[in-house]
Amino acid sequence: MRRISFCSLLPILLALPFLASAQQQKVVRVGVGASQLVDNVWVLNWTPQARWQRDQVVNDMNQIKPSGNSQIKLLAVALAKTAPSDALLEAQEKGCEYIVSVQVSYPPRFAQDESPQPGNLRELNQPALPGPHLQSVRIIGYQLHKVSDDSAVSQQTYPSPLAPPESTAMQLVNNVYHAIARAVP
Repeated sequence: MRRISFCSLLPILLALPFLASAQQQKVVRVGVGASQLVDNVWVLNWTPQARWQRDQVVNDMNQIKPSGNSQIKLLAVALAKTAPSDALLEAQEKGCEYIVSVQVSYPPRFAQDESPQPGNLRELNQPALPGPHLQSVRIIGYQLHKVSDDSAVSQQTYPSPLAPPESTAMQLVNNVYHAIARAVP
């Protein structure tokens, strides 16, 4: 029987940590839009307040530090389209695997004068200027869908309007992250 010396095993033992770290996390692109109900029509990114909230969620998603054993890393992409069907096409064009629609609510006095009509849904991506009126924007829920077949993956409604917007946004980001982690093979 042949003896294996410690010196011959040493290179293998030294290489094991590098082999373990070589497993790359899968980057999952997620399109983000902020939806709101305007005149009984759900539209995306319609007001500066909605776009501001969308940008905040994109920023929060991109700053998630996955745990060491996580297989995925989210890369959030802001969507600019206002019609949900157009946003789905935009998400496909941008290589997104998932789309999250962040449902927002805020006092009506901050809404734009123009209401969405079938002919005036358009691309809106002008950044919103932060101001005191943005503090009243609230996340009231989200819907997460697969882009490939528009099937629902996860959704949540946040009933408490008294929760600080930052905590609701982080709760949303964590819920979306875990829903995608469960859905990704």
